[in-house]
Amino acid sequence: LKLQFLYFIERGERGGETMGGFAKMMLMMTMALMLVLLWGAISSNRSQEDHIRTIEKEKEQETVVFGDHLRNLEKRIEILDKEVLKERRLAEAHQQVIRELQDENKHRPPPPLPPPPPPPPVDPVNKVPVPTVLTPEGYSLYVPPPEWGGVRALKREAAKKEALITKQVAEASEKRLAMQPQTPWTPLGSIGVILNAYGDEKYVKDALAVARNLQAVMPMIKSITIWAHSANKPFLDEIAQEKPYIKPRYYEDVSIPYVVPKCPKFQAPPPMFLAKIVALTHSPYDTTIVMDNDINICNDFQHLYPTPQRNYDVASAVAPFARWGGSKSDPYANSTLPDDPGTRQAFFQFQERNVGIMILRTKKPVVKQLIRDWLDIYVKDVGDLFNCKKYFHEQPAFREALFKLKGQISERLLPLDKVCREGDAIIGCQLKGVYHRRVRHGSLPC
Repeated sequence: LKLQFLYFIERGERGGETMGGFAKMMLMMTMALMLVLLWGAISSNRSQEDHIRTIEKEKEQETVVFGDHLRNLEKRIEILDKEVLKERRLAEAHQQVIRELQDENKHRPPPPLPPPPPPPPVDPVNKVPVPTVLTPEGYSLYVPPPEWGGVRALKREAAKKEALITKQVAEASEKRLAMQPQTPWTPLGSIGVILNAYGDEKYVKDALAVARNLQAVMPMIKSITIWAHSANKPFLDEIAQEKPYIKPRYYEDVSIPYVVPKCPKFQAPPPMFLAKIVALTHSPYDTTIVMDNDINICNDFQHLYPTPQRNYDVASAVAPFARWGGSKSDPYANSTLPDDPGTRQAFFQFQERNVGIMILRTKKPVVKQLIRDWLDIYVKDVGDLFNCKKYFHEQPAFREALFKLKGQISERLLPLDKVCREGDAIIGCQLKGVYHRRVRHGSLPC
């Protein structure tokens, strides 16, 4: 191009000034384009050199980091080797001690055999061994094992003996309770009964059977509250229209606390016992009679109500031997009491109560506190699987709550010849507990 432009310049000089000016302009443009291309080439070369230097620095940094990581791994391997060697030496030392002890035992004479246990007592009727337990009061009690069929397998002589011992235990507890301070007398106010029909319609029918039995024996009771699930609402509401003394309530209208899954079952699921306590916190009566669905009333028991001469806040029957399970006399069967010898000894002598039939002055603050404590303790028991496996029904929690308030609450023990469980008819009970199936089939004991 330069040669061509020089040629044009030469021609311009020969041909005239106009052509020479054009050639000079083209030469200047060509030189400017060459300068631009040269600058671009130089800049591109510098950028490549900078990129190469950046890559080399990154490689150097990665090499340093990898070296540090490798050194850390070598240190950890060294530490692990030392620990493995230490454990191996300890295992060898342990094996050496075991070998030495085995060598010593080879030369020792064998220990003497323990004396044979005394033979168990024998039931003179059934000719089989009879297990016995020792109560806190020192009485030896005949307790049939479950495979014999429970209390129903007792003969008349054994039932008389057990009834006598139970009466002695109740009298001893009554003497201790007689020494407690009596609360000021207040009128009974409204009196009503609370029944729980936890489940389907057949449990509602059980509760209605108890209500009919109660009305037949004690027609002066004008209000019986039956708690049930809302699925039974049409059936129960229809019955309540026919029988005005029936007052329906439903569990879905109140809040029932949580029960841990897989909690064991004792005659009924733990949520049923929990619902029973929650229902009691909503009692509308001044004096509340609590009954289970396996209760049968044989005679009027108004003489068991509180009186100015025999005032109390809570009335229940003892269940000292817990033949149906329960906490028995275990001093550790609690979840909130302090762990000291004095408290354990006092709790050991405090028998479990039969909460299947109770009379409560539910409007008194101390009784409200008792029910709240009962609910809180039972929620703690069934809200934890470890506790739930030991105390999965409501009587141990009631025992603990009543024990905590024993200096503030006035209690009366209901006579055991008036309140008793199935199998105790021999002592002439007026209030007998029966199984659910007996209530359904109409086979009542009196």
